[in-house]
Amino acid sequence: MKANQKKRISNIIMVALIVVIAFCALMAVGNLKGWFGHDEQEATGDTVKATQVTEESAVASDEDQPDEDVTESKDEEADSSKTVMKCTISINCKDILSNMDDLTAGKGKYVPKNGTILTTTSVEFKSGDTVFDVLKRVCSAAGIQLEYSDSSTYGTKYIEGINHLYEFDCGQTSGWIFKVNGAYPNYGCSAYKLKDGDSIVWSYTCSGR
Repeated sequence: MKANQKKRISNIIMVALIVVIAFCALMAVGNLKGWFGHDEQEATGDTVKATQVTEESAVASDEDQPDEDVTESKDEEADSSKTVMKCTISINCKDILSNMDDLTAGKGKYVPKNGTILTTTSVEFKSGDTVFDVLKRVCSAAGIQLEYSDSSTYGTKYIEGINHLYEFDCGQTSGWIFKVNGAYPNYGCSAYKLKDGDSIVWSYTCSGR
């Protein structure tokens, strides 16, 4: 009887030990998985965050960096618009001095004794400026009267009078003409775009040339 009791107690103790060992084993495995999973999650999370930061930095860098072609184009336009060139311009009515008898009465007071209304003057201009632009500018600066109109025939500005001397004031073929670098252009003053170093001469002619 006593032997059977001892054997039963031993069996119970063995089962209890097995249960305890199994429980401890399960806890250990669970903790290990939790630790590894936590580490893996943290590592993965860091990787994702690092990737996001890198991508955001790249996007910001791309946005901050201007397009090279656009920058160069803007720089060229700015340089072109800021480029200052020079030309010379003079205004005279010397031809009238040889035709005073044909001059309209009362107009003699507008004819200088030497026939020079504006001595040769150096003027700064920008790319795209025309002969007309420079004439208008110097007349305004020097206080010289200037009157002009739009010519529908030639699609340009037509100079009617300078210093109160108008076309037909000294004969039927009289009026204002201009030369650039010693030659008569084939188009009007507001269509002639100037180049650096050009020389402009405005003359009042009594013969048409």
